[in-house]
Amino acid sequence: VSVSVVNPGLVDTDIRQQGAPWYIRMVDYVLWFLKRSPDEAAETPVYLAADPAGRALTGRFFGPNREEKPVPQELRDTELRERLWRVSEELTGVTGEHEPAGPDADTDRSGAAAEEQAR
Repeated sequence: VSVSVVNPGLVDTDIRQQGAPWYIRMVDYVLWFLKRSPDEAAETPVYLAADPAGRALTGRFFGPNREEKPVPQELRDTELRERLWRVSEELTGVTGEHEPAGPDADTDRSGAAAEEQAR
């Protein structure tokens, strides 16, 4: 299993329009030229999920257009990651051992070994 984080950027949907204050709707309207279509925004997640080279990447942070970015400091917090794991176990009822993940773990999975693991 590979896990990465993707921030698609501003996407041209009406999700922020419903129930949003007038100033949020105004900002969205003014920034229309920066928005990407839903299809464009989906390119990076689809690449990471469907392409063998994308599946071999794990523990990474991506912005729009497959641009790899530094992992945000909040995601480096081991205690917070462990808490999220425990809460997820409680909410889902699924428990089990897990390997450390994230920027502190061995996340450089390039090459044949990573492709083999992705299969």
